[in-house]
Amino acid sequence: MANKVIRLTESDLERIIKRIIAEQEMEEGLFGPSKEEKESSKNELMRQMEEIVKEEGLTEDDLFNSFQSILKKAEDSNYKGKVVLRYTERDGEDVPFLRFVPELTRMQKLASGTRAQSYGR
Repeated sequence: MANKVIRLTESDLERIIKRIIAEQEMEEGLFGPSKEEKESSKNELMRQMEEIVKEEGLTEDDLFNSFQSILKKAEDSNYKGKVVLRYTERDGEDVPFLRFVPELTRMQKLASGTRAQSYGR
């Protein structure tokens, strides 16, 4: 696929940037998610962790990491994402641990789709 050169005027570029910013603000709110939304997402994440541990017949003490460490990592993503159970080898034994997988923002999804298209995927 050949690269194309596109010429934009300064006003075209400003309009595009303003539209992107407006879309981001609509998606995430002007100052990010509200306190209630963050708390709700945090509670959902806790529920996910408790459910995974219960389904596997584990306790939090069986895990290599703690619920609190997951919540700390998830805080940067406003608790938007999911928790998955993985295993790591430690002293010859498989030890379970939880991993937080953040949800991509709309802009990240857009960027990854654009990259995939530009490389012919």
